[in-house]
Amino acid sequence: MTSPAFDLPDRMQRLEQQIEDLQRSAGAELQADVQQMVRTILDFHAASLTRLLALVAESGVAGRGVLERCAHDELVGNLLLLHGLHPWDLTARVRFALAGIRPQLQAQDMQVHLLSANEAAVVLRLLADDRRGALDRSQLQAVIVETVAAAVPEVSRIEFEEDAVRPLMFPLPLIDAKTRERS
Repeated sequence: MTSPAFDLPDRMQRLEQQIEDLQRSAGAELQADVQQMVRTILDFHAASLTRLLALVAESGVAGRGVLERCAHDELVGNLLLLHGLHPWDLTARVRFALAGIRPQLQAQDMQVHLLSANEAAVVLRLLADDRRGALDRSQLQAVIVETVAAAVPEVSRIEFEEDAVRPLMFPLPLIDAKTRERS
């Protein structure tokens, strides 16, 4: 039996709207009660997931494979991240997120390199063909920021070191052939 698709971004947007509605319409006492109920449910889930992960890890190599698959899964990975249980550290999650958009960047003759990552900041360098306009770079930077922020929501800021422009390169045989034609 397959489960219906779970659209995480839509569900989270709806949840945010419901929270805003509750904040506007409910009194302070009801809001505090609802927050405590949600906190209790989340604590129960976190404790259960912690135990589940311990049981899986006890399964040796097979368990580590399951944990790796969970880390790769968008829905499960986000759930683990919510509870601070994701098996990958911050740097690994940034690298995985960047690998996911690498084909899109390569199609635009751009590369992104991770320079540093900690809870204060992720610092990246975007290498772009010098024929690319600022608009292309800023649009791709926005995609990169959105992708990285989703992978490491605990990070305070994502910044780019001064954009590096790759010089236009020509293969040596082509240059050599042009030189010989002139002689």
